[in-house]
Formats: sequence, structure tokens, C-alpha cells
Amino acid sequence: MNTRGYAQTISIDVDAATAWAACTDAAELRRWYASEATLEPRRGGRWRIRRRDGATVEGIIDVWDVGRRLRIIYVNPPVTAALNDGAPLVDDLLFDFRNGQAVVRILGSGIPVAPEWDRHYVVLRQAWAFYLRELKRVLETPAAGPGP
Repeated sequence: MNTRGYAQTISIDVDAATAWAACTDAAELRRWYASEATLEPRRGGRWRIRRRDGATVEGIIDVWDVGRRLRIIYVNPPVTAALNDGAPLVDDLLFDFRNGQAVVRILGSGIPVAPEWDRHYVVLRQAWAFYLRELKRVLETPAAGPGP
């Protein structure tokens, strides 16, 4: 089965280490992305997030390159059962520092090119656009807590 992906990028007025921590520390994830977060910070570690919209995502940390890269392979049973060819859904977060700003990129892949996956594909793209803006808002406004 053919798959498709997406890419989102945001620049944030913080250093790359702060952006990394915001995406890899359970307490920090709760400030902008998750109502609950459990992760084992290492390659092969578990990643479990209940997003603020109520959805739960679970995965395995495939790449843990401190300060540079985090790749999660999702293992949610409803998602993996729907992928009959076994291709995983993956989010790859990349961190860089340019022109005095942290640059956070997310590359998602593994979404089937099939009509029944079109809505899921659009939702993922829109959700990551929202969550990256929320990450920027929280990090650039230190006293900010979770938004709407």
C-alpha cells in the first residue's frame, strides 16, 4: 500500500535545549500537548500520551538523539490493525537552532493513500499545526499554561 506523510515546521524564540525538553519531559508535555504523559526517555522506551482532545496515542521511541531528534513509532491497536500491510505510523521530531531560534520540525509518515484514511490525514496535519503553535505560545510566554 502506498503511504503519504506531512511536514510541519515552527521557529520559537528559545534555545534548542528548551524546545527539546518541552517535547521529551512529561511535565513539559502537559503544558502544551497532553493531559497525561508517560515516557521512558531512551531508545526503545515507551511513549504514551493522552492529548488534551482526549485521544490516546502510544508508541515506541525508535530514535532518541538528545537535543536533536525524537522518532516515535505508534503501536495503538486500532491504528496498527487498520494497516494491513504492517507499515507503521511514525512521527519524527527534529530540533535545530538557527538565527537565535529553536526550529522544531515534525515529519509524519506511514498514512495510507486510501479514501478511508483521508480524514485521519487531514486531522493529523491540522492537529500538529495547532499543537506546534501551542508549543510556541507556551515557550515564548513562560507563565503560560495550557490553552483552550
